Amino acid sequence: MVVQSFTRLSAEARLFSDIADQVIKNQFPVLNWWALVNVMTRASSTLAVISIVVVGTWLHVNGMASVGEIVSFMGFAMLRIGTPGDRGLIRVVAVLQAAGVGRLLRILDERSSVPEKDDARKLWAPRGEVRFEDVNFAYPCQRRGGC
Repeated sequence: MVVQSFTRLSAEARLFSDIADQVIKNQFPVLNWWALVNVMTRASSTLAVISIVVVGTWLHVNGMASVGEIVSFMGFAMLRIGTPGDRGLIRVVAVLQAAGVGRLLRILDERSSVPEKDDARKLWAPRGEVRFEDVNFAYPCQRRGGC
């Protein structure tokens, strides 16, 4: 059996090479189309952002939009233009982190094992006003003419 396995080695290697060639032959068309679509998606996103900047600049120069309005619209547009893969990645990360967040929330909900005094006061938020009296902005050395 050992001798037979050594004589079959070249045939097994050739068979494995044929299988790998078939896989590559079938995958390349799909990968080529995926690459083309990926490049076109990114190019269209870039063109959309550039056109928004150009139109926003034109609107601002003609007094039809403020810089704040243009920046706000750019932020909203970037949110909508962002690739679906990025939005999908956020979902994947959220699902993967859900167990850790659940453990964290359970820890935060736990009661302390340190007993409190029966006569412990409740914490309260202080309220009041701050008054500034006799405020000056000079350094002591400046009043005396130098140190």
